[in-house]
Amino acid sequence: MHQLNEAELYKALEFAKSVDETTGRLMIQKFQTNLPVFYEMSFNLFPGPISTKNRDMAYYYLDLCFDVLAVFEFIFGKVPDQETLAPDWLDKQSQMINSRLKPALERKKIEKKTYESLRKSFLHKFEDETHVNQSGLIDFINDQIDQFVAEESSRASATHVTKIMILIFIFSLGNIYSQSRI
Repeated sequence: MHQLNEAELYKALEFAKSVDETTGRLMIQKFQTNLPVFYEMSFNLFPGPISTKNRDMAYYYLDLCFDVLAVFEFIFGKVPDQETLAPDWLDKQSQMINSRLKPALERKKIEKKTYESLRKSFLHKFEDETHVNQSGLIDFINDQIDQFVAEESSRASATHVTKIMILIFIFSLGNIYSQSRI
C-alpha cells in the first residue's frame, strides 16, 4: 500500500463517481460479506452520533464511505477478506479506536481543536503501522464535507463528528488493506 498521489486520487474519485447503482450495491454487499464487523461499525454504528446532530450529514457520511471504498478498490484491489487478518487484529483495532474516540464523543460539542487532535493521533498511528497515510484523500473528503455543510447551515453542528467518523473509516480501511495476509 502507498499514499495516493494527486493523479491516482483524481482517477479513483472519477471511478467512484461513475459506479452505477447495481455495481455499487454489489461492492457494498461484498464489503459486508468480507468484513462483517467493520461493515457493522462503519455503516450501522458510526452514523448514529452523526444522525443525532443532523440526519443529512449521516446519509452523506454513508455516501462518502462508499466513495472511499471505491477509491481503495480502484487503487489497491478488492476489499480483503476478514480471514486474511490476524485473528485478534480487529479486536485490537476496535479497542484502539474506542480509546481515542470515546472521550471526543462524550463531549456535547466537538470542536475543531478536538477533531484536529484526533486527526493527528490517527495519522501518526497510521504511519507507525503502515508507513503511509492517506492525507490527500482525507483532505479531499473533508473539503467535500465543508462544501456540503455550506449548502445548508443546519448541517454545521455535525461537521466535526462526520469528519472524525470518516477519518476513522479511512484509517481502518487502510489498515485492513495493509495488514491483510493476502
